[in-house]
Amino acid sequence: MHHEHTDAFYVLDGELTFELGPDAHEMRVGPGGFVAVPPHVGHSFVNESRTDARWLNFHAPDAGFANFLRTLRAGTPGQWDSFGMPAGGGLPPEHAVVSLRGDGDRRMTVPGFRVVEHAVDEAWFSFPHPGGEVAVLLTT
Repeated sequence: MHHEHTDAFYVLDGELTFELGPDAHEMRVGPGGFVAVPPHVGHSFVNESRTDARWLNFHAPDAGFANFLRTLRAGTPGQWDSFGMPAGGGLPPEHAVVSLRGDGDRRMTVPGFRVVEHAVDEAWFSFPHPGGEVAVLLTT
């Protein structure tokens, strides 16, 4: 869980399995899928398939993640905005934004999750963040 930033994933190839929220709600996300997990929503992800997976991972704002990777490479892991699940379990998974590819290259929502589309030609997805609102443009 993160307290100060949103952790977002865009799957390029393969498939990732995510666990979201206090009850570790499991879902699989393939190529073109997008998951954005706001602060205080517990989450994890793993590649459970037999093939490689590639994805983009965004931390907004950075909250020390880039420095953490540098210290990890140097063999001395630093601290950053990453915490274990609190006693109450954190926020439920419906606070996350999930977009999956559907038939005909259409995006579809997943039950229990919300996707907010703005009234523009492109597919903008937005969600609240402590610093305001984060919007992401998904293009084909």
